[in-house]
Amino acid sequence: MNNIILSLRKFSLRWAIIILFIPSFIATFSSLKSGGSMLIAAIIMFLCSALFFATWCAHAIIDVKKAITILYIMLGASLINIIAQWSTINEPVDFESMITDYIFGNDTAGDYFIYTRAMSSYPTQLLGSLAAAASFIYAYPFVIKQYRFCWVCMIICYSVTFLNLFLLVMDADYLNTYSSINLVISLISFITYIILFYQGNASSDPRAENSITGVYEPISKSIQSSCTNFEDKTKQLTKLKELLDSGVLSQEEFDNEKAKILKRL
Repeated sequence: MNNIILSLRKFSLRWAIIILFIPSFIATFSSLKSGGSMLIAAIIMFLCSALFFATWCAHAIIDVKKAITILYIMLGASLINIIAQWSTINEPVDFESMITDYIFGNDTAGDYFIYTRAMSSYPTQLLGSLAAAASFIYAYPFVIKQYRFCWVCMIICYSVTFLNLFLLVMDADYLNTYSSINLVISLISFITYIILFYQGNASSDPRAENSITGVYEPISKSIQSSCTNFEDKTKQLTKLKELLDSGVLSQEEFDNEKAKILKRL
């Protein structure tokens, strides 16, 4: 997993966002238009989300172990939600009825769809939202400055999602407010993705650049210094040998000077 994170630091975050949206949109639209189930769309969305979050964690969090931990939590929460909602996402969706009702001012079909999806596995959805929010909060101190605003936006989205669903579970009449808040959350998420797309990779942070190869500046300088010293000592020993061969130095003098040079190496 470490190698995957390091490799993803070379992968474009913008491409990860494009891959997140386009296949997911096509799969969801096809499922709704054909009246089929959302199962395939949900699986595609999970895989695209996995790529996006893995890429974002790789760029945003310098500590590889913490990036892996956060990624596992988020992917685990998403996978549990898919499994828990298996029965509802595998049912055909009457999209035409929802659109027709909406045009004529009747949201009954749409409300039923939203409510059944929300209540089908609300305990795991609550747990997933809470786990995601907690993981983002935990990782925030380790996120580089460039991504902190978007990171906070995701904390807000997951936290409000948890609270919104919790209130719906407590009161079914909260459904209209639930739908409105979900729309606001979707809008915030969309704006967050746009900002991330604009920012691109974390090329402005030298720590991210160095961490791609696992070489940090102090270590790099130390290695360069060692290489320079080694080359200097090699030149000194070569010169010393020439003086010995030419008779300028005796064998004893050569051995003494050689020992001093090697001791400094």
